[in-house]
Amino acid sequence: MLRLRIALASFISIGLLGASAPAVVAAETRIVDVASITWSGASTKVGVLDLENSVKNEVGPRWKRYTSVEGSKEDKSITFQHGVTLAAPISLTRPMQCEGASASSSMNSIRQEAYKRLGIEKYSERYLVILTPDAGCIWTGRALIGNVKNPGGVMMLQDSASAFVIVHELGHALGLGHSNFLRCDSGKNDGPWGSDCKAVEYGGAIDVMSNVDVDIPLSTYSQW
Repeated sequence: MLRLRIALASFISIGLLGASAPAVVAAETRIVDVASITWSGASTKVGVLDLENSVKNEVGPRWKRYTSVEGSKEDKSITFQHGVTLAAPISLTRPMQCEGASASSSMNSIRQEAYKRLGIEKYSERYLVILTPDAGCIWTGRALIGNVKNPGGVMMLQDSASAFVIVHELGHALGLGHSNFLRCDSGKNDGPWGSDCKAVEYGGAIDVMSNVDVDIPLSTYSQW
């Protein structure tokens, strides 16, 4: 979860937009679809087309760069390609919740409803980015943690179409955690874990899994 702002909720109403063509060739290409939600009294400054453009023009190429290892004899790069966009938002019966188990459950419910409206039955290996109105949450992006070996996932952006946030949340969907630094209270560079030393989440702008928009390759650990 990118700590800036984002959210979720319950569901119900929609429409369809269009599909895109592949822009970047990689060893593995995964599909990213776009949808949105709303509720009574809610509004957004950005729209699903803004989100779609971010996925098409920035997200795919950035992940291609981040996962391409210079000098490697085998191309293991991953890119993300836009699939389809749901034009009309899914109307929720109440404002979404920002935290807790019900929030995660709601993300899956919205995902199921979105693909039902899109007429896509087999969506387990597709990624869905959901645009939400500003709900006053403390983050801009939130995603359910996944695994790189099991394609598919869901994430939400709170009134934002930031390519950096989408790329960051897709990292979580691939199973990546936040970048961090090791800090030892003794002042040493290293030491016993849990006593002298601990991880400091968002400890620096190491790569896209930090909280700073940096366009550099993944850290060695994340590459591995």
